[in-house]
Amino acid sequence: MPTAYVYVYLEEGPVPAGILETSGTGREAGARFRYGRRYLQREDRLAIDPVQLPLTDPDVAREYVTEEGFALFNGIRDAALMVGAVISWIGPLTHRLSLNSTTLSQQENLVLDR
Repeated sequence: MPTAYVYVYLEEGPVPAGILETSGTGREAGARFRYGRRYLQREDRLAIDPVQLPLTDPDVAREYVTEEGFALFNGIRDAALMVGAVISWIGPLTHRLSLNSTTLSQQENLVLDR
């Protein structure tokens, strides 16, 4: 199961917020997310996605799972798309990779955008 750290940009700069795990492909693709306990203890914490990934009590461990048919959480997917639009060098890399395989999934694009 591929794993990635998710960061939130706060006033002091990027701060680790949680861990994203992805699995499956196509219609079987899905993701799990857990906020880090230290992130939840911060007074300046922000929800990555207020609807799908609301903030919780730091003393209660909670794992979020995408609904069937969703490869990623909306807030994470949208942020990855914005980063991809800003980083112009990712386009040629994505094109070269796609020539050697089928269309890249949302999860593969997320990893490429890092």
